[in-house]
Amino acid sequence: MSERRGVRLDPAVLAALGDGERRARRRGMTPGQRRKMERDEARCTATFDLAPEVLDGLRRAAAVEDCSVSSLAGALLRRGLGELEAGRLRVVRRASRSARFGFVVERVE
Repeated sequence: MSERRGVRLDPAVLAALGDGERRARRRGMTPGQRRKMERDEARCTATFDLAPEVLDGLRRAAAVEDCSVSSLAGALLRRGLGELEAGRLRVVRRASRSARFGFVVERVE
């Protein structure tokens, strides 16, 4: 059970209320705003902690390629994951001091 305005509600009820609030917000929007909201909701976003030199390198490469940093980073990640899954890359890791993760990646060979 979750609380909403001081009242404990079932998660299914909360989901239904959220849908109603979303529909109410949509009613007050122009068609263009609705399309933008749908595009934004369909986007898959993630946040990563990157070393400054990695981010700078991505920015420079994106400027050279005349594309967004996000699209370049996504393409490079897809390529790297494909190489890793095919066994052409090896992850070198060390034990982590974090209770949350067992290892930290040092480099990829």
